Formats: sequence, C-alpha cells, structure tokens
Amino acid sequence: MLKASGPGSSPFTIDVKGSAIQFTANGTPYTINVPDAQITFSPSATTATTTFTDGTWVTAVPSKLGSNMFLGGVPCLAPGNFPGGVSPVTWTPVAVASAPGAAGV
Repeated sequence: MLKASGPGSSPFTIDVKGSAIQFTANGTPYTINVPDAQITFSPSATTATTTFTDGTWVTAVPSKLGSNMFLGGVPCLAPGNFPGGVSPVTWTPVAVASAPGAAGV
C-alpha cells in the first residue's frame, strides 16, 4: 500500500522500480521480484483505477485521495506447506516522485 503526500493542485507521478519481496519459509530464503509501478495523482481523476500494462502496474488516483492505495503486487505459487509460517517478510520498493515536495511509500 502507498500513502503519499505533497502537491495537490497539479498532477504528479511516483514511479516504483526494482521492488522485491524477501522471506524465509522452512529455513529456505526466497526473493520474488515485483513488477514496476507508476502511480499518477491527478486533480481531474474522480476515482482510483489500476491496470497491468506492458509489465507495469499503472494506477491513477485523485490528488486528494490521501488514504492508502494499491502500490503493486505479484502472484506467487507457494512451494509447499509452511509449518510455523513465513517470517520475516520484507518488501523493498524504490520510489521516485516527479514533483518537488511529493513523497510516498
């Protein structure tokens, strides 16, 4: 999920690149690469939309949304049962905003 703050009167974009999810299950470490994402905040948008286009999550949201929103995701086929669960899980996104003063993630 993404929670962003910053400019609200003009459109701006946050690009998320090179994300990976890492976790350990049954003592085996896993790394799953997450597709890149592009989130555009637009004062003319009336609702949030997300599509998966050319290998990238493309999301448009109203500039004043202010709450958490979809950042990206990836399907993962579980390699087996996980007695004791999956721990720890980390997701490392790298976000770059197109407007000075915009912040996210």
